[in-house]
Amino acid sequence: MPSTSRRAGVDRFLERPRDATCTSVRAGGQPVLAPIWSVWKGGMFIVSTSTITRRWAHLKQDGRCLVLIDREDGVVDATGRAVLRAAWIRIKTRPVVEKQVEEERVDGYLQALRAGPPRSMDLLRPDRL
Repeated sequence: MPSTSRRAGVDRFLERPRDATCTSVRAGGQPVLAPIWSVWKGGMFIVSTSTITRRWAHLKQDGRCLVLIDREDGVVDATGRAVLRAAWIRIKTRPVVEKQVEEERVDGYLQALRAGPPRSMDLLRPDRL
């Protein structure tokens, strides 16, 4: 893990709205990349995922993953194992959406998510950041 001062800078970087890429692993070992929205809180990435996506199936089978945020003002990549938590979905999805969507669109976006396929929370507490 980074030093305390570097970690504080990483935390500030990750607290801002950022698009990210999640790399999961297929059964045959090949990497799969997918764009994600996430919230960085308590030293972990929180991601809301539809349970019908290939990424969710890959993470359920093999939790190894990498989250990459590559922007002009910095780069962070974090590796670890995802933990899938279907029970947390109602509590944790709103902050993920609020971080990415304009305030007046949040409730409509959440309603659309609730009307869609079942969702899960993917949690990643990095082994390396």
